[in-house]
Amino acid sequence: MADELGKSWYTKYRPATMEEYSGPKIKDIVSKRFTKRSNMPHVIMIHGSRGCGKTTFARIISKYYLCQNPAEDGTPCEECEMCQSINEILIGGESSQVECPGVTELDATIMNGKEAIQEVLDEALQSPIYSDFKVLIVDECHMISNAGQNSMLKIIEDIPSHLVVIFATTDPQKVLQTIKSRCQLTLEARKQSVKDMADRLMQISQMEGLTVSKEALEIIARKGNRVPRECINLLEGIAKTYDGEVTVDNVREHLGGVSSELYMEYFTAANKSLSAILIFIKKLKTEDVKLNEFVSGLMAFALDSMYIKHGISLEDYPVDYVKAVKELFDIYGSSDFDMLLQILEYLSNNLTAEDEAKNELLLTTTAMRISKIQLLANGLAKEQSEAITENKISLYEHSQKLKVNNADLAEQMKMDVTPADLSESFDGVTQVINTQGLLDSIQLPKIDIAEEEEDNTQNMRMSLGNEIDEFFDNV
Repeated sequence: MADELGKSWYTKYRPATMEEYSGPKIKDIVSKRFTKRSNMPHVIMIHGSRGCGKTTFARIISKYYLCQNPAEDGTPCEECEMCQSINEILIGGESSQVECPGVTELDATIMNGKEAIQEVLDEALQSPIYSDFKVLIVDECHMISNAGQNSMLKIIEDIPSHLVVIFATTDPQKVLQTIKSRCQLTLEARKQSVKDMADRLMQISQMEGLTVSKEALEIIARKGNRVPRECINLLEGIAKTYDGEVTVDNVREHLGGVSSELYMEYFTAANKSLSAILIFIKKLKTEDVKLNEFVSGLMAFALDSMYIKHGISLEDYPVDYVKAVKELFDIYGSSDFDMLLQILEYLSNNLTAEDEAKNELLLTTTAMRISKIQLLANGLAKEQSEAITENKISLYEHSQKLKVNNADLAEQMKMDVTPADLSESFDGVTQVINTQGLLDSIQLPKIDIAEEEEDNTQNMRMSLGNEIDEFFDNV
């Protein structure tokens, strides 16, 4: 159509009603909260990642307040002057800086100072002429200065009955807590799954008369990180570049990067043999794959595989892809993945932009380490326990050796001593005879045998400990 010449597909296919809007949880809340006027909030905050439809939601929900002929369940009629103005100017328009009756949009990335905010608020405080409400949409509200946020706080603390403020932000943590606490409704715009995003791309493809494959659309959904704006823009770019042919080959050629199949080949070769690794590296060079680009994608592939292996967010991946990854990584346990990520981190940290020979060597040695990943993981886990065991054995053997040496030494010290031997060493020594009954007149102190044995045992321990210390000091 002539009036749509040059209009981006993201704008052309932007949801115009809550039924078209993605996000079942949000739609469910709206269907319950916006049925009666008395339940409709005056201050709303919607947050989520970039391009997930926060501003679109704010524009759609503004019709619930401004529609002149709403249905019994509160949904806009889509036919009255107010609904058509919002659809044509805000939802279907290319620019967000166009005035629409009843709705004011404030882009906080541009207008975020106190004076600019106060000027917008002064206008919003004036009673509406053509409707019951005025809707103020504050996009990227976290960009507003603290002084500006405090100005808004004064308004929403005692908000006029005709005013509705809708905050949209990618970073709610930077919004003043006092503002967040006064929001009567807080919603989160979440990303769609890969399947849901691919289904939406399929709908657009059919309306545009494209030739597409489901796998190609799933690749676009993953590459666009499941963000509607990014994915639809990618689809448009590929379709217009390849004359409406959106195939896997065209998508990969347009996006660049490395296919998942190539990474599976790398891991398969790594777990096969050195010759398989070398053949694979040669293939990369022959196909002129940049090693830096390959390694960057290798990290993402490993992380995706880890999620799939542990059954997390499987809905984000095609069924055939999940099955192939599970089969490939079936041999790896949790400790193996720990080691794998360390190996890949080392590869990433040591990659260079200039030395291709070094990069080739790193990629080869990384594959060889991956082939030994279980040995490496087990080795690190057992290293400390084995060292402790070896130390215990060594100390025990040394103590046994000391016992043998002490016994030999005591045996050597035994000898028979005669009076003649003593007289040679000591003068005036005479032999005592007739000693029978001599000790009866001597009063000996009582000796606690148990205490004496304890003293002897303690002395032996100290002696053994000193000998062990002396042994290690001389090692």
